[in-house]
Amino acid sequence: MKSLKWLLVFVFAVTLIGCASVPKKPDWITKGSGAFPGDPSTKVYGMGVYGPSPNKAAQIEGARMRARAEIATTLSTNVKRLAKDFIEEHKDWFNIQDTAGSDEFLSIVTKQVTDQTLVGSKQMDSWEDSKTGDLYMLYVVDLGNDFYGNYKQTLRRAISEKHRAVVVERMNDALQDLDKEVDKQRANEKELLGISK
Repeated sequence: MKSLKWLLVFVFAVTLIGCASVPKKPDWITKGSGAFPGDPSTKVYGMGVYGPSPNKAAQIEGARMRARAEIATTLSTNVKRLAKDFIEEHKDWFNIQDTAGSDEFLSIVTKQVTDQTLVGSKQMDSWEDSKTGDLYMLYVVDLGNDFYGNYKQTLRRAISEKHRAVVVERMNDALQDLDKEVDKQRANEKELLGISK
């Protein structure tokens, strides 16, 4: 009877230790960026998940690509909105009837800024589900000044080199005023987001 009692205590202790050693699922897997309430609103998070694979390197790369793709989707949306606002506010610089040219302009700016910004993305965390074998990766990019610098340079380049619809005689004026206008857009965004800097 005593040995049965000790056996039960031993089994209970082993079970308790086994349960305690299984890492808990991180909050960011279910909450996304909501798991980081104190972070500045200039940070964009992306989570990628990739199923179990006999090739660990392929699983890691797959999760990484999916996390960066999620960031790219968010960035593309923001850049398109900024560029559309810019075009809308400066209709006299663009041939609005040339929708193909405007779409091309938006695509060029969006792709270039997104690609340049993704270079600065960093892996923040990873977690492997021991039950399913799924690998989760969390990536982050801080938009900060680099994002707006890339946006400004790309917009300038796209206006001067790629976009045929800019009124030629006003191009130099447009390029000189561009920095002021982008800074004004950024100030408006900061005000909307409640960013003090």
